[in-house]
Amino acid sequence: MSANVSLSDTFDQWRVKTNELLVMTQTDGMSNFIKLTDTTNSTSNTTGSIITAGGIGAAKSMVLGENLNVHGNIHANGNISSDGSLTLGDAGTDSIVINADINSNLIPNTNGSFDVGNSTMYWSNGWYESVKVHANSTLGMTALAIDSDDQDQQAITIDGEQTTVNTFQINSDALTSGEALAVISASSDTTARSVAAIINDDAAATGAVGLTVQQDSTGGGIVVDDNNSGIGISVDKDIASTVTGAVTPKGLFIDLDSAGVTGASTTATYYGAQIDLDNSATNNGTATVNMYGLHVDSTMADATGTVTNYGASVTASTGDTVYGGYFNAASGTVNISLATGTGGVGLSTGGESAPDVDAGGICINHGANDTRAFTIKNSDVAHGAIVAALGATPETDTYLQLEKAIDTGGGVLVTGASDVGAGAAPGNSGTPQAVQIQGLSAGANATQTTAGVATVEIHGYAANSSAVQNATAGQNIFAVRTKNNGGTTTSLLLIDEDGDLLIDGAFDEATYDSFDDANLIRSLSVETSPPAAIIKNKWDDFVQYGRKDLIDAGILGKITSEEEAEGHRPLLNTTQLSRLHNGAIWQQQTEINNMKSAMYDLMVEMAGEEKALEKLKTHEIKLPGVTDRTKLVN
Repeated sequence: MSANVSLSDTFDQWRVKTNELLVMTQTDGMSNFIKLTDTTNSTSNTTGSIITAGGIGAAKSMVLGENLNVHGNIHANGNISSDGSLTLGDAGTDSIVINADINSNLIPNTNGSFDVGNSTMYWSNGWYESVKVHANSTLGMTALAIDSDDQDQQAITIDGEQTTVNTFQINSDALTSGEALAVISASSDTTARSVAAIINDDAAATGAVGLTVQQDSTGGGIVVDDNNSGIGISVDKDIASTVTGAVTPKGLFIDLDSAGVTGASTTATYYGAQIDLDNSATNNGTATVNMYGLHVDSTMADATGTVTNYGASVTASTGDTVYGGYFNAASGTVNISLATGTGGVGLSTGGESAPDVDAGGICINHGANDTRAFTIKNSDVAHGAIVAALGATPETDTYLQLEKAIDTGGGVLVTGASDVGAGAAPGNSGTPQAVQIQGLSAGANATQTTAGVATVEIHGYAANSSAVQNATAGQNIFAVRTKNNGGTTTSLLLIDEDGDLLIDGAFDEATYDSFDDANLIRSLSVETSPPAAIIKNKWDDFVQYGRKDLIDAGILGKITSEEEAEGHRPLLNTTQLSRLHNGAIWQQQTEINNMKSAMYDLMVEMAGEEKALEKLKTHEIKLPGVTDRTKLVN
């Protein structure tokens, strides 16, 4: 060695050491390399085969066989490259500061496993030429979520310079019950606004359409489901005050074209516009709820020219079945609600140009047709097309129809159709009623004279073109008719202009000869009156009839024990009662004649025939076959 050395150990210690590095205190150094064969690993800055209290300076490269652990900072004047993985920092308090540009791709080591930022630490801005997001089928989270809390800034803006391609496009090819695009506004603020706005902001773009919906399937083109009392579709079209030439502005224009339908079993139903309004919740309290499937408010200022204002104009071309307007409400109490101003007409049909109804009324003109002018249907009704005795047979789901009664004379035929055994009116049981008339009145009239009125009235008048006429003597005002069991359509009951009630009194038995008619009448009084209302005498002990006899005789209607338990009573057959009264009168007449005959025979035996006849004459007693030699005088 060319450098001076000083021995820090005693000579004796130095003497026994072999191939150990000396502690050099000179600054000249040496030209030979230093080689150590000690394999002690370094686990700190005070362990290892080389330990120095100062730094290490090297003018050339340094190659380490294993790991490099630096307690301080690492600074490179040149590039840093690594052939293996890099781990920077060991806690969230460590930072990475990049002052240089990134000149390569940022590609994760494992697909879909690492994040950029987290739910509490966000990157501020990002500038990209193109962003492509791919969500794996098993990702289990939203592919792109934007949470924008700045009330004064837009969440997304797109400034597109496209000309022949779409600026924004959604391709959704696996949908079942979801939407390709859903715009949801959950703000309760009442400020007027649009949830979605499409604005063509250049008046010169006359070929641009505000919204185009192409429906290549059988679903609706546009379906508005308005679940509140707001406006389902509102079209606000402003026309310039001065226009020249022929102009036809359209607030809403629907052009539905069909290439035709083939196939004998094909059913095609086309809707230019379909509106479905649902309000399934129960409205409680005093709230007023108005629902409009389509609301047309047509207002036009007065003008010096000819002005025609159509709230709605529907033109239907020729076809097998042509509907100028078709309304189908799945539920609710009103299908069509029309309100018009002074002089307006609610609805008229058949091209009627002078409807004779008030504003808001309905005028139906079905031309020279002779059958149904008005029908009401219901999907719950299925009476099997009951054949009508008068007029047209109702269809199976029709339960009310109005038609002309006389082909050339007019009149109205009201027909109600019901299915036997399908149920009954509320509160009743048995065969359902086909027609019911119900009158509801807040007041009542108890006048029981010819001046009295009632909750339900039927009026029948003789009339001509000048006035209502006086009824002629004996003119029938009201009739009940049916087809009897002999196949004849006949009147069962008539009421004439004098108030006389005429009924069909034909019956098989002339009288109730097998009964004591007076006793049967007495049993009726006992059976149908409260006990306190009957004053009995000794002859009541000889009345041998009861309810069963009255039912068997047809005086009382049949009643079951279940009906009696519900508080019902048998009805009185007044026709049969009239026949019973007739029989009782004749039985009484027979008994009286028998008593008069017995008395006459006794007087003849006691005083002779001459004095017996004189007695009959004095007391004006007529005895058939005896007095004046008449037959059945009484």
